[in-house]
This record gives sequence, structure tokens and C-alpha cells, in this order.
Amino acid sequence: MSGLEFTNVVRRIHWDTPFKGIYYDEDGSLTDRGPKTWATPYYKHMEQPECKTELIKMGGVTCDSTA
Repeated sequence: MSGLEFTNVVRRIHWDTPFKGIYYDEDGSLTDRGPKTWATPYYKHMEQPECKTELIKMGGVTCDSTA
């Protein structure tokens, strides 16, 4: 994804059953974590140094480009 804009939204992604998926953010417009970052649903094993749990904004986890 790239070139995304959000206006008056609380949550950028809504994950639904089966809570699977990985979004690649080419320019950082989805995650606000810079280019080549990732967004995925929250699971305990995603609690890694390069990842940040953002349940309100992303409904899951964002990971930086080193992930």
C-alpha cells in the first residue's frame, strides 16, 4: 500500500475472523512508521522489539522495516 490518507478515523484496519493478513506499507502512510513497514493482527508472539502493539489505531501490530 502507498499514498493512503485518513480523515476522522479512529481505527485504520478492522481485522475480522480468522484474524489473518499482513499488509506491507511501502511509504509509511498506513502505519506512520516509515517506508517498508508492516501491519498485522495482534497475537502474543508478535510482541517483538521491532514491533509495536497498536490496538486502537491499527487493531493489531505494526512492525518497522527490520522485521
